[in-house]
Amino acid sequence: MPATRVNGVRLYWELTGERGDPLILVHGSWGDHHNWDPVVPALSRSFRVLTYDRRGHSQSQRPFGQGNVRDDVADLAALIEHLGCVPAHIVGNSFGGSIVLRLAGERPELFRTLIVHEPPLFRALENVSTAQMALSAAQERIASVVELLRAGKVTEGARAFVETVAFGPGAWEAPFRDPRDLRLQCSHMARRGLRSGRTGARSTSLAWLCRSCVADVGRPESALLSSCG
Repeated sequence: MPATRVNGVRLYWELTGERGDPLILVHGSWGDHHNWDPVVPALSRSFRVLTYDRRGHSQSQRPFGQGNVRDDVADLAALIEHLGCVPAHIVGNSFGGSIVLRLAGERPELFRTLIVHEPPLFRALENVSTAQMALSAAQERIASVVELLRAGKVTEGARAFVETVAFGPGAWEAPFRDPRDLRLQCSHMARRGLRSGRTGARSTSLAWLCRSCVADVGRPESALLSSCG
């Protein structure tokens, strides 16, 4: 089983493909490297694709304590350097996108390009007047999930996350294409979801990143493409 110890934690990883630039895929906080399984076969025809389980997830080590985004950023940097995947195209989904953005602000030399999908950057909306109603509703839903998890109601918290934050009403009972049980996976990862959604990264920290970047907040008309080098 491929695994590497970085920053005192053993991380499970898989490298697929034998040609092309390295492509790193970073999953969100309620999943693992299998989230990328539907796209890895096609991507590996053109790239060397690295997927891994973040600390506290699936086959990677679960250190004591809550953990934070700084740990994830340091782990990602150490892992891709250890495996010689520098510079790389780096892609992040959900909280994985927040990790990738923060790493780009701190270590731009690790990047060829950057792509993030739906990073939970709520702080970026704090001063946007037209977004306050949606921001307040999202924060209330997330707070409800956290309250359930802190009360030890893991399954209830996982269900609330799936149906009110991630996918929508009815998703908890809906059949998914992934052969693994969504409910079991989210319940298993639920305590990891207690971490704060604040990344500490601000858009200005990326202003000097001279790389091609794509940020998508989930709607085609809201996609941002920035190419500066």
